[in-house]
Amino acid sequence: YTASVNPALVSIAGTVLGDKSRNSKWSFTTALPKLLKVSPNVADGRIDLDEAIEIQFNQPMDRGSVELAVNLSGPEGLIPGVFEWNEKSSEAKYKPYGNLQRDTAYLLNIGAGARSKGGVELGAEALVEYNTIPDFAVDLPSFPNGEIRPSDKGVVLKFSSSVADYSSAELKKLITIDPMPAYFDYYQNAKDIDISGAFLPGKSYKITFSADLKDRW
Repeated sequence: YTASVNPALVSIAGTVLGDKSRNSKWSFTTALPKLLKVSPNVADGRIDLDEAIEIQFNQPMDRGSVELAVNLSGPEGLIPGVFEWNEKSSEAKYKPYGNLQRDTAYLLNIGAGARSKGGVELGAEALVEYNTIPDFAVDLPSFPNGEIRPSDKGVVLKFSSSVADYSSAELKKLITIDPMPAYFDYYQNAKDIDISGAFLPGKSYKITFSADLKDRW
């Protein structure tokens, strides 16, 4: 597009345009619709069972065409869900109605027929493959089993999925320490449980996990 200034333009005082302004032009090109981002990013690892997938475009989109073009599929076929949009219609969030299966691959397809509000199609298909979290298990302690605790590391237990929302008192019944320190407590953060306590130097401790410990699914 090119915008030009009418050389006959005058101010309210009747002043004509100067010579340098009479042939003024301003040109610009509008952007084609483009997929900017899909999150979560597969590089971040496995997705949760109730994960919502966010799709971001570079401009307002025709919601109906996007909802027809986007689908999530797995071993059980297409996964039904609901779309939520931002006010500008440039970002959509797709949330499956139910939880996904554990340790399973799912394919997100964003079809080339998704259109902008101006009616222009994306023109290219996008495919993203996700894998869901595995069975609940201890994934990785902050240092290997049986080793001397490094002086620069705390006692942190990392799990394969987010731990259920337990109180500290509940965790003390589900995760036990032998021998029991004079003082200890748990701090829970998603997949991590941090154990703080009065651990004595040169002493061996054993941490036991109850079979009743669950993740949030």
